[in-house]
Amino acid sequence: MTINKVRRSKRTAIILALLTITTLISAIPSPALAHSQGGESGPMVTFTDVSVASGISIVDTGPLTNWASYGPGISVDDCDQDGDMDIMVTARYDHLSYENLDFESGTIQFMLNNGDGTFTDWTDESGLNLQNTTVIGSSWADYDNDGDKDVYLSAFGESNVDDLDSGHRNSLFKNNGNCQFTDVTANTGAGQGAQANAIVVNGAITEVVIQNSGSGYATSGGLAPGIYFRDSNGNGAVGEVIVAADGEISSVSITKGGEGYDPENPPAVIFVSGVANYGHSTTAIWADYDHDGDVDLYSMNLGIVDEELYWARTETNFLYRNDGDVDGDGEIEFSDVTKIAGVSGQSEVSDSPNQFFLSGLYRMDQASPSNPSTMAQIATADYRGTGLSFAGLWFDYDEDGWEDLYVASDFGMSPIYHNNHDGTFTVMTKELGMDMPGTGMGAHAGDWDGDGDLDLCHSNFGPNYLWENEDGESFSERSRDLGFRDEGSAGSFVAVNWACQFFDYDLDGDLDIFFGVGRINRFTAYNNNTLYRNDGDTDGDGFVNFVDISGDIGLRTGTNGNKTMGVSIFDYDGDGDLDIMLGHSDRAPQLFSNNAIEETSRHWLKVQLKGRQTDVSTSQGFGQRGYSNSYGTGCLVIVTLEDGHELRQHVYAGSGFLGSNEPTVHFGLDTDESVKSVEVVWSTGIIQIERNVEADQTLVMQEPTSLFYSIFGIGLHQNINLALYVLFTIILIGCAFKIYSDTNDSTTDDENTEEE
Repeated sequence: MTINKVRRSKRTAIILALLTITTLISAIPSPALAHSQGGESGPMVTFTDVSVASGISIVDTGPLTNWASYGPGISVDDCDQDGDMDIMVTARYDHLSYENLDFESGTIQFMLNNGDGTFTDWTDESGLNLQNTTVIGSSWADYDNDGDKDVYLSAFGESNVDDLDSGHRNSLFKNNGNCQFTDVTANTGAGQGAQANAIVVNGAITEVVIQNSGSGYATSGGLAPGIYFRDSNGNGAVGEVIVAADGEISSVSITKGGEGYDPENPPAVIFVSGVANYGHSTTAIWADYDHDGDVDLYSMNLGIVDEELYWARTETNFLYRNDGDVDGDGEIEFSDVTKIAGVSGQSEVSDSPNQFFLSGLYRMDQASPSNPSTMAQIATADYRGTGLSFAGLWFDYDEDGWEDLYVASDFGMSPIYHNNHDGTFTVMTKELGMDMPGTGMGAHAGDWDGDGDLDLCHSNFGPNYLWENEDGESFSERSRDLGFRDEGSAGSFVAVNWACQFFDYDLDGDLDIFFGVGRINRFTAYNNNTLYRNDGDTDGDGFVNFVDISGDIGLRTGTNGNKTMGVSIFDYDGDGDLDIMLGHSDRAPQLFSNNAIEETSRHWLKVQLKGRQTDVSTSQGFGQRGYSNSYGTGCLVIVTLEDGHELRQHVYAGSGFLGSNEPTVHFGLDTDESVKSVEVVWSTGIIQIERNVEADQTLVMQEPTSLFYSIFGIGLHQNINLALYVLFTIILIGCAFKIYSDTNDSTTDDENTEEE
């Protein structure tokens, strides 16, 4: 009887130890397997122009231009939560007043998806009917975590290097829950009610007289007010706002008086706190960069550029941190943390919160013909950027679980910033080998070679850059190796490339690339948009082969091409393949329906993230919050195929050029009817895995919490979970050996007793 008990105890100890070791092994993340970039893509998938049938052809957002306009941009999202993508088209207009001579701004137009392949003009009903506007960029995010998507509009203004105040105010519109929006920009900062008059002497502002001190203003930090002077005549005045301890504005110190102001009609004095960027804005992108459970906003400024005379003034960008409702007014406040974070987009920074730095006048020098992607550059710019920011992207290039930042910059180097996990960033452009001048206009990231990290595309005035990620330690520019500069290909021409988009257009399981092309001045040639199909490594040289198939798939119209600016990739009809919408400045926008489903019968999978929206304790635990943002913006989704290969994508809120794509991540699966697993790396660090997922569906992943969060209110990072697994294992193994040791002692005692 005693011997049986001993054997059972030994067996229990051994089983317990084996189970513990198995649990530990399962907790260790498996290495990524590269997708087999094998044979060619098979059938040539085509597109059909459905602009008229869908109702998109009625969109008209301003005067037509052949080369001058930066817009229109296009962004999409599901504003009414009915499961399909609605469309925002921004203004087109001549920002230089060269082509159309007299300055004339544009409008924006909002199209509601009817769910049957058609759209209805919802501009008036939405509250977004902005007339005489210079808004060219738009991006969607749920900034207040209330479950519906809000929209931020980036206004550019005019390009006049002699008018330092020619930028226009950006706006944040809150979704009221029914695709009807309210402008809340004025409520996104601290303080209200201050009024003042400017005193002008000899054309310069010499003094600001406070008429009403207002209340609730911050004395310092990112919520402290900036000041702007707006006038139809003068420009260039700069001031510093002094706020008393009681939150009232006490005075303004004039640091630069400007010139050309009319003493009889002095400029308006505007106090600004919040997201009202008054620069020459192009676009904005969202991510929860500090992992506190809400999305933050990076707003980019191009500065003032004269493409005819080749002069420019640079402007710094803004990083607005979402602070929640700090003043109890029912609206979210945003702090300007650009200087603290170190992400201004150039070497200069603004010392005053909520005011951008504006440079002197720079000449854009003609660059060496040895690098045709650098048609011109500003000699003073360096690896920290040029201050001429067209586009940006939040993506985790080193997969440490935190979103890093890339800024596509014109006329010089485009900076890349590493997230330090503490609210600050480090410029890594040189360290990563990306200190190559270019003329950056668009940016997007995706794993084109299937090796388990996110690569980068960067569009140029000239041949584009394709940056291959080398395990997060460096990047190599591979456009020539990948076939983008082959003689006779579209990539070998000096085209003006704007939008840059990765997507699996033919559903074969690898990423293809689309570039939107359009002239920028009267001296640049007409050219066509290009779509490069990823055919894998067909020649065995170790590099993926991309083939220009643009002329064969129904995407081109006309002989000279159009001036295509904004591009958005989304599944407008919900059939499972990704369609393309093009925003032209020289004609109405076009919507092209993808025929991949009909022509190949390949499979696909969409993944939609639903983050936690409930208010939870803000107490920090192991440096992590207990929830991510409501739509998982910035989170990473990894799909493992049945053969073990991995496909991965970020959830973006703003990408490409002037807009955004469908926020639901999309994967082409080729002939696979299911996938082994879908993995989500939430911004809390919690890894969620759904196994044995069927293809041809939209999988909704609800954000979980760990056992430790359920008990202690702590969301644990994957590395901390692993450390706890190790600790748990050590304890269990120790218990197992203790049982084993006690059992041996008991056996020895029994044997001794029997011998006696």
